[in-house]
Order: sequence, then structure tokens, then C-alpha cells
Amino acid sequence: MSVGFAVVPGRLIRRRTLCVKAAVDDSHTAGRRLGSVALTSATVMWAVGNAIQRQLILSGLNPSFVTAARFGGTGLLFLPSFRLRYFIPGLKLALLSFCGNALLSMALRLTAASRASFFTSLSVILTPLLAAAVRKELPKARHIYGSIISFLGIYFITREGLINSSISHLGDGLAFMAAFFFASYIVTLGIESPKHDTKGLTSAVRVCNGIICSSWALTVVALHLKSGSTLPVQSILNSGVLAWIGIALLIAMLSASGLLQVWGQKKLNPNDCALIFSLVPVWSAIIGVTLFKETLKRTSIFGAALLFLGCFIGQREPSPTLAKHQSVDAN
Repeated sequence: MSVGFAVVPGRLIRRRTLCVKAAVDDSHTAGRRLGSVALTSATVMWAVGNAIQRQLILSGLNPSFVTAARFGGTGLLFLPSFRLRYFIPGLKLALLSFCGNALLSMALRLTAASRASFFTSLSVILTPLLAAAVRKELPKARHIYGSIISFLGIYFITREGLINSSISHLGDGLAFMAAFFFASYIVTLGIESPKHDTKGLTSAVRVCNGIICSSWALTVVALHLKSGSTLPVQSILNSGVLAWIGIALLIAMLSASGLLQVWGQKKLNPNDCALIFSLVPVWSAIIGVTLFKETLKRTSIFGAALLFLGCFIGQREPSPTLAKHQSVDAN
């Protein structure tokens, strides 16, 4: 019986290797696109949630109660899937999120919303710097260009408010500190999310966040009651069915956006995520125009266009797949 040996030409081996690498690149690109869709969907939910929260507060509900109901309800929703092994990363992320939101709330008491929004949006610049410090690598050129263009877009969106509002150095400083914590949250989640299950990490973050935010908000309400003010309780008792429907929607959107953010940041670099998150003012402006009959000035429209451009440039990663396919065809 004879045994035959098949000799595989080196060119064929190289072609197969290139095909495998091209398939891996295509899979990576598809994952990035899905991650971008997930995070963009989360930003839309945040913008809608902000609009609902604003309407609830304007209807007379106490802001501290809305915060407690929103985060506390979300924490209860994720409590059955909470696991102790996710507690440490969940607590770390929850503390960063709480510090950012608490500082932003204090800034809004001292400065105009447009100024607070502008300084908070500096997280799009801070994120590449923090990521570079943590990962010990310089940000890519596309991230630098995208961050600068996005920052200019946010400036033009908030330009009218910046010019017409009074300056509060303390309020601006608190908003800037909030931006630092939001950027830290993005970078930390980018490190933690690939290590853990999406649902497990999201549950830990939401449960810890619910405990911290609800405790803080209820403490504020208790201080109001101690001082003799019954307005928080009255606003709760006088709230109608629509208010509770709004709170339920806030809980649903915070839950869904939390899952989308954790899953999406598994697929993308933190710098890409920060650029996508900078689109929130655009969705908020669209909601204001379509639902609340607000008007947009040309500078705001120009700023929105810059935000989309910055996001596009920052995420435009040159793919080697085309070159590899061309090499395969040439051989």
C-alpha cells in the first residue's frame, strides 16, 4: 500500500491565511458597527429621559423624588439578577456616576443650564486624555480630530446661552468636575465591561447606583421635611397617573440604556464611546423642536452638523480588509 503526500504550495497557504485574517477583520468591523448602534440608541434614550424628567419637574414633582424613583426603581428591577462577584466593579462605576450627577445637580443650582451643559461636555476632550493616562498610549489622530470638532459643535449649540448667561466660577468649576467623573466612568467601563457578563455588570451598577442615589435623594427630602417644608410630600400626593407613567418610562429607559451601554462599550474604544455620547444635545434639540415647538438658530444647526462630523471622523477606522482582499486577488 502506497502512501501519498500532498504538497500544498506556499502561495495557497498565504492566500488561505489572508482570507482568515480578512474574515476576522470583517467580524471586528461588524462588531464595531453594532456597538455604535447600541450606544447611539442609548444616547437617544438619555435625551428622551431628560425630556421626560424635565416635564415631571415642571409639573410640580420634587427633583429629589424623581431621582430616587428613577434610580431606585431601576435598582429594584435589576435586583433579582444581582450577583455578589460583580459588586466591586459595580460599586466603582456607581460611585463615579453618582459623583458626576451630584456635581452636575449642584452646578445647575449656581449657573445656567447652557453653561453647565457646555462645561460638562468637556468629557469628550477629557476621555482621550484619561484613556491615554490609564492605558499608557497616545490617542489616535482620528480621536483627537473628532474630539476637537465635537467640542466645537457643542460650543455652537450652547453659544447663545453662554453669551447671555451670567458667569458663576463655582458653578462652572463644579460642571467641569462633573465632566471629569463622566469621562472617568467611560474609561473605567471600557476596562471593566470586556471582563464581565453584560447583564451581571449592568445589574451591579444599577443596584449600587439605586442605593446610593436613592439614599442621597431621600436624605434631601428628609432635610426639607425637618425644616418644616412639606412641598416634597405634597408634590408626590398630588401627582397624577401621567406622572407615574413618566416615572415608569424613566425606569424602563434607564434599564435599557444601561444594558446597551455596557454591551456597546465591549465593542468600542472609550474614545469612540465619548464621541457617540456627545450626540445627546443633538437628540435633545430634535425632541425640543418636534415635541415642544422650540426653535433652533443657525448656530445650533451648525453645531449639530459638527457633532455628527466629529463622531464620523473619530470612528472612521481604516480597515485593512480591502487591501488584503486585493492582495489575495493579485496572487
